[in-house]
Amino acid sequence: MESGGKEEGQQPADDKEWSAKTGLKRRNTPEKDLSDLKKPESPFSSYCIERMAEVKAKHPEMSVADANDTLLAEWNDLPTDKKQQYIEAAEMESARYAKEYAAFAQTNGPPEKKPKVAGLPEDVSVEREEPPSEEAKLNGRGHPDQFLEHSREMETELRKLRTSNTELKEENSLLDGHIKSMRTLMSRLHKEVKEQEDKNSAVQAHVAALREAVVAALSDVTIPGMITCATIRTADECVNVLNTIADAAAAEHADLVAKVTKKLEEPLSRIQNM
Repeated sequence: MESGGKEEGQQPADDKEWSAKTGLKRRNTPEKDLSDLKKPESPFSSYCIERMAEVKAKHPEMSVADANDTLLAEWNDLPTDKKQQYIEAAEMESARYAKEYAAFAQTNGPPEKKPKVAGLPEDVSVEREEPPSEEAKLNGRGHPDQFLEHSREMETELRKLRTSNTELKEENSLLDGHIKSMRTLMSRLHKEVKEQEDKNSAVQAHVAALREAVVAALSDVTIPGMITCATIRTADECVNVLNTIADAAAAEHADLVAKVTKKLEEPLSRIQNM
């Protein structure tokens, strides 16, 4: 049965027409959007969601990147039978999403076309995706593909750092060996210098004793060419003059040579036996 050219029970599409006919105001129901549908998680993303909170609780100082590396290493080492539950859950989620997507398309029509990008052909379009929130990053969620790619990059960088660290440790070990060798050599040199200093001190003490003996023995001897008798300051000069006389004019100064030789014989012998 028709009324005003429309079948009974059929609501006019126009709000004003519907309100004029019924006397009521149509309630504005928000339209559903494709983004309201929860996308399925990948097996690895489901594993991260389950384990991230425990890892962060156990290691609160750990950064998100380090936590991702830890979870990725765990996932790679996880046996196949342990991964199976996450794989099955992901398959169920994919089936659920496909079913909800079909229902959405049947109720709301096909989703809007993806926005065109300048420079691309007419039949090519891209979908603009919102970046994952900070909370999603902390929970290991967001875009699974981007998360996996980031984890792989971080793992590669970590391997490089570990290799560099190993090389530096080897270089440090080599340098430590050189330092120990240098310290051993320096210790030996210090010992040799100390021994030489002791020898020099002994020689200087011996020379001082000789000078005193010469001065004591020649205190009453007049040496040709010397104005005063031998003193500590002139002892070396006196010995040089006496050596010249003994070599060049021993016959002329025979008495002087004999006297000096006799006076010096006893103290010099005593000093040599010290």
